[in-house]
Amino acid sequence: MRAGAGALRSAEVGAESVVSWRITVRGARAGDLRRPRPEQRLRMVSGRLFRIEAVAESDCKGRYLICHAKEETDA
Repeated sequence: MRAGAGALRSAEVGAESVVSWRITVRGARAGDLRRPRPEQRLRMVSGRLFRIEAVAESDCKGRYLICHAKEETDA
């Protein structure tokens, strides 16, 4: 996991912090049910939740995928 640039945005109850992440996972072919898709979520054992915005292969052989995601926090 690698954090990207952070931002501050308005929310219903006030400002909220948003951090973009690049999360590397094992590769799966397009159409495979194991391949992450945009709008799905990744949950860590610690309870952190990440909403996937885009998925791309990290190498030409497709061994790994990069999930571009944003961390979701409880309001």
